[in-house]
Amino acid sequence: MISQKVAIITAASGGIGLGCARELAARGYKVSLLARSKSILELASELSGIATQGSITNFRDLQQLVETTLANFDRIDAVVNSFGDPPRPDLLSVLLGNLVRIT
Repeated sequence: MISQKVAIITAASGGIGLGCARELAARGYKVSLLARSKSILELASELSGIATQGSITNFRDLQQLVETTLANFDRIDAVVNSFGDPPRPDLLSVLLGNLVRIT
């Protein structure tokens, strides 16, 4: 089990999401990143994290993000739900749906 804190960051390939991903990684967090761009895979490698290529507008992508994070790190300590301005499913409901697995 990993003892470092773990953060999920959405829309992490640019803008505020990218800045948050870099800052949290610099502060010692393991990062689990989500973005539509393939560049998210390189960023995750650079930050010693993991990536899910997908969209915050797709419930299955969000579900995969949470499940992959838990499978790799066994915990979620922080969530940065960054987005442009598209309609999106509720990430909190995905997290709460997996709460039983966390506790």
